[in-house]
Parts: sequence; structure tokens; C-alpha cells
Amino acid sequence: MLKRTLQELMPPGELSGLLGRLQAFPKTMPDLSIVEVDAPLPDPDYLEPHWFFTPLRPSGTVVTGWYDYPERGLSDYGFGRVLGEVEMNGRKCYELVGAGSPSDEPETYRLFYWSILPEEVYLAAIYRSEEDRLRFPTDADWTWSELPPSWPRHPGRANLLRRIADEEFVDEEKRSLAPVGVYDVTIGGKTQRCLRVIDPPDRGALAEAYVNADGRTVLWRRYNGAPEWSGSRVRGPHQTPGAVERLRELGNHRLVYNGLEFYHWYDCVTDVALGEKAVGDGG
Repeated sequence: MLKRTLQELMPPGELSGLLGRLQAFPKTMPDLSIVEVDAPLPDPDYLEPHWFFTPLRPSGTVVTGWYDYPERGLSDYGFGRVLGEVEMNGRKCYELVGAGSPSDEPETYRLFYWSILPEEVYLAAIYRSEEDRLRFPTDADWTWSELPPSWPRHPGRANLLRRIADEEFVDEEKRSLAPVGVYDVTIGGKTQRCLRVIDPPDRGALAEAYVNADGRTVLWRRYNGAPEWSGSRVRGPHQTPGAVERLRELGNHRLVYNGLEFYHWYDCVTDVALGEKAVGDGG
């Protein structure tokens, strides 16, 4: 695969529009309220790849900001956009570009190839611009950061319920938490009813996903529970092997998973949460 620039990948004028949206993202986390409600569980079609938040449909787009706690300052941002359909190893895939982080070099980006199947969605290949190399799940050097190849992302709520059926979650008041529930999430004055799912931890990190009735991620909360792993978004004095202890000292919110403590690390907020129209997404 020949190396291309973002300007070559994106339709004319769209890249500048997306970068402008990134610059306009709030520098401080907007006011946030999360309230559990007694309502039927939503069952949206899951059209977003796990952790990427970009809807898998033609021209699907997302703009995203990350906020560290308890400071609530904007620490990172990025965007994702579906470029179109391609064939990869005989499979039809969506080609998705992800870029925009201020910590990256100006022309650093990744291309993700997600299978297009009615019954499942999984990552079929990834391309890193800094390596100029296409990777496949069958490669010996396929890493966790590129997602496990054995974990397809099935549409619908049932798969999420099956994954977490035997897990136990407890809040800091020692109340048992249902891993799946219905919550009203208000960010910056805009309220959306969401399906909340707690993902079991991967490599010491646990996440809560709040997904609206359209299957779009509104809020994604990350917790760190691995003392030896600081993670890339634990900044400054946090970026030490004692990162979890530092999060505890800061008074960050705690969750307990199967007896292990996890502390709130950062929030990922999408333009869907802020009520903004996703560029090129039609809404």
C-alpha cells in the first residue's frame, strides 16, 4: 500500500472542517449528570466499532474529545470517518480513517478495515501511516492495541449481555451495580436516554459505555486498575508505575470488579453527546 496524506484520503474541504471541529471542542468537560431510570432497556443496532465510535455506514463520522479527571481538562481529541467500501482478502469491508490527536505528528493516521456482515462486525486489517504497512489478525505481530482478532463486534444488546453475565460490579458505596442498565445522560444541558454497559477489563482497564437509542456512543468512561500500567492518558505526575494510587489520591470515582479496585481515569465524549451534527454523517 502506498503512503497517502490525509488530504488525499479525505474529500475536498472535509478535512479542514473536521480539524476545525476538533479545535472548537470544549477545553473543559461540560457539566455532566448520569441518572439511572426505571425504563425498558434500549436495543439499538450496534453500528460503531468498539472504542472507535464511528458509525459503520457510508460517510459515517465522529469527532471526539478526551477529558482527564478530576481536572476535567481536554487532554486529547480525534476524529474518525468511513471513507468507503473496499475488498480485503475476499471480504467486503468499510475503510475507516482515524486521526486528529494533538499528540500525533501532523500526517499520522490509521486506516481500519471492518468487515461488512449482517451478523457480526470485526476488525479485518489495520494500516499505520508511520509504518506504511498493512497488518492482518493472522500476522504474528498483531497486538492487543489493534484489538483481539477473536472478538467480533456483534450488533444488538444480546451479545453484550452474554459477555458480562457472570461479572460483579460494586460502586464506592458498596452497592451492587447491574452491568447493563438505563440512564439519562446530560452533558452540557443536552439529555439523552442511554443503554449503559460496563465492559470487563482488558489489560487492567475497565470501561462504561453509554449508547443512545440510535446506537451512537454518547459517553465512554475509562477506569484504570493495573498498578504497573500508567496508560498514555495519565499525564504529568500521574505517568508513573503508581498511576492507580495517584488516581486514588486524587479522589477519583471508584468501581470494584470481581473484588478488584478500578479508579476513574478519563471520559471520552463524542459530538453526538454535545448535540452537534456529525460532519458528513447526515445527523
